[in-house]
Amino acid sequence: MGDTAAREPIQQLLVTSVRRPTLLSQAAMALGRLGDKSVADRLLTLLRDGDGTLARMSAIARALGHIGDRRSIRPLTALLFEPSMTELSRAFAAVGLGGVADRRRLPWNSQIGADMNYRAATETLLDRATGVLDIL
Repeated sequence: MGDTAAREPIQQLLVTSVRRPTLLSQAAMALGRLGDKSVADRLLTLLRDGDGTLARMSAIARALGHIGDRRSIRPLTALLFEPSMTELSRAFAAVGLGGVADRRRLPWNSQIGADMNYRAATETLLDRATGVLDIL
C-alpha cells in the first residue's frame, strides 16, 4: 500500500522475529516493497551467520529472492563459493541467488500448481516436505 510510516515498526518486527521464520520472511518482503534498501543487507548477514534452522534459512532465502535486489547478487555468489560456510548456508545462498535472478513474478513451481486438483495430488507434488509444490 506504500505506507512509508510503517517502515520503522516493520524494521523492529524484523529484528525481533529472528526465531519466527514466517514472520521474518513477511517482514523482510514488506520492507523490500516499501523500498528499504538495507533489508537485503540484513538478510545477507543473517544468512552468513549460518546458525539458523532450516526454516529460518529458507525464509531468508525466500525473502531475498522476493525482494530481488540486484546488489545482493555479488554477496550471495561470494557466500555460495565460501568454503568456510556450512553446506546448508551455501545451499540457501544458491536459492536466494536463483530467486534474485529469476525474471518471473511468480515462483518457478507456480505453473505446476495452477488449476491442480489438490485433493487428488500425489506425494510427488505435495507431501508437506519434499513435494515439488512444497519446495520453497
